Amino acid sequence: MDNPLGEYLPDWCSALSSLMVLLKRRKERSEDGGPPRQRSTIVRRPRQSRKPKVRRPLKRPFVLNRNDNAPRIDYLDHLIDTTIGELLEMTRDDFDYLHELIGPKIARMDTFLRRAVTSKERFIITLRYLATGESYNSMQKMFQVSKQLISRIIPEVCASLIEVLHDYVKLPQNKEEWLIVSREYENRWNFPHVIGAVDGKYVALKAPMYSDTEHNQTKNSFHVVLLGVLDANSNFMYVDIDSSDGALCYTKLNAMLENDELNIPEPEELEMFSSVKVPYMLLGDQGFPFRKHCIRPFDDPVSDGTIESNFNERHAIARTPVEKAFGMLYCKFKILQRPIVMDPAVARKIVLASVYLQNFMRRNCSAEDDDQFAPASVGSMLPIKHTPLKPTAELMEMRMFVANYLASN
Repeated sequence: MDNPLGEYLPDWCSALSSLMVLLKRRKERSEDGGPPRQRSTIVRRPRQSRKPKVRRPLKRPFVLNRNDNAPRIDYLDHLIDTTIGELLEMTRDDFDYLHELIGPKIARMDTFLRRAVTSKERFIITLRYLATGESYNSMQKMFQVSKQLISRIIPEVCASLIEVLHDYVKLPQNKEEWLIVSREYENRWNFPHVIGAVDGKYVALKAPMYSDTEHNQTKNSFHVVLLGVLDANSNFMYVDIDSSDGALCYTKLNAMLENDELNIPEPEELEMFSSVKVPYMLLGDQGFPFRKHCIRPFDDPVSDGTIESNFNERHAIARTPVEKAFGMLYCKFKILQRPIVMDPAVARKIVLASVYLQNFMRRNCSAEDDDQFAPASVGSMLPIKHTPLKPTAELMEMRMFVANYLASN
């Protein structure tokens, strides 16, 4: 029988002979008195004592102070009265009603680490920011809430306000509602076939470090565009924050107007025996194109005492509601009086929430209340750029017919 280890025997013998040669050389070297081979050693440095690490506290001092409820509740009530009463001119009933609507959407749960900021605090923080435009550092000291949390609270509350107040800014849904708007304009401002006044303003932003050209409408500035349609009582019926350069022709509203999706009444005669049918139109200034559903004044120069001059004056008077609305918005929400230090997407929510809040607070205002407010300056909210006039001959003839009608009535 063959030995199974036979095939490994030559290798073992070779390894054994090599080992014998190494041992023999080491023995001869030691007998000759040669220096023994030194082994390498690892030198270890003495271990230095480390300084004790100072850990940062989990809670900031003002967060710890929030747990003391008694004085904090009194101070919060004072801030609420100051913000809604003196700055926004909102009643406490309106504040409580809005808080009841958005409270479940913005409330957060307490944890074992800290107590959550209440929904009422979140709401008043947002209202204070819209009414004053104060910095996050200032509001951090005032409300004892970190500025990082405030930067998250404000967009969340603004989005909730837009959601719950959506029905307060809407266009008429049928011909009867459009006719009501037109009759209010004619009775109060003495201008026929008007279904709203349209205007647009630039809302200044602080340009981010890496910005594109989408929001650079004017030289050396960074903006979003607020475009609104107002009824005869200075209430917003439509608002758009995504329009390109404020041009009406690029908005969703213009697409609905061109496609006859808004149920606007058909053109009608202004006089009983007239053959010219005048459409129901928006009143726009020089920043808007002259279209079928948007009429604008005659371009300068216009001589005094002429039919064109009279038309421009009546047109400017009929646009008083839109001037009042933007003036009230600018005066009441001081966040619009300075560049908004926000991302454009967040800035849109802030501006839109301001418009919805204004319509909500004005829901019970009468014409007499509006007469007490004169059109105010809109300061840093610059008007949109002039749009070149390229109307058709039919539109020019129709506008001249309206100018003659206004001159005789």
